[in-house]
Amino acid sequence: MANRLHLILHQVDIKGAYLNGVLCEDEVLYMQQPPGYPAPGMGKHVLCLQKALYGLKQARRCWYQTFSTILSTLGFTQCSVDQAIYHKTNAAAHELTVIAVHVDNCMIAASMLRLMDDLKAGLSKHVEVTNLGELHWMLGIEVKRDWVAGTIVTLPLNVCLDLRWIADQPSCTSR
Repeated sequence: MANRLHLILHQVDIKGAYLNGVLCEDEVLYMQQPPGYPAPGMGKHVLCLQKALYGLKQARRCWYQTFSTILSTLGFTQCSVDQAIYHKTNAAAHELTVIAVHVDNCMIAASMLRLMDDLKAGLSKHVEVTNLGELHWMLGIEVKRDWVAGTIVTLPLNVCLDLRWIADQPSCTSR
């Protein structure tokens, strides 16, 4: 789709994604104080969590709900077929932005660089975002785009490494 529609592909990473997940008001979770943390005179007290922590069973769901809310406030609609895909369109202006989310890795496809920058700026108002620029890797898959040839090629990481290793061997010669 991205190639056919000539969409720009970028990638962003959300820092500490699970730590950004907010627990619902009806969820009350307690935990023991970590070793070395207890405040003086409070050694046997427990802490009431206000945000999700790594390792918490609810952390994934909390992060997903939080991120869904952020994208909704930015005008994105969740795909009815794949809940990890969100889109925003303006048919009159021929504008399209699509974001594919996998935990803290997001692939963004946009019809214009301005739309890409708007999304990144919007996300940055809510969470800390690392802009990884043009898409080169996503979930262990190498992505190579050739604008001139009009192609996008994807290779699994292990295949890429094997091919590079073979190419570096002195016994390999091109014919």
